[in-house]
Amino acid sequence: MKIVILDGYTENPGDLSWGELEKLGELTVYDRTSLTDEEEI
Repeated sequence: MKIVILDGYTENPGDLSWGELEKLGELTVYDRTSLTDEEEI
């Protein structure tokens, strides 16, 4: 399973681990994603 976090900084500013999500599948975390850039999303 692929898991994508589009606004990782809001969800985790650095004090938490993504380890539990990584156990569930391939995790990709983007710190910030522009709402207007459809290609990036």
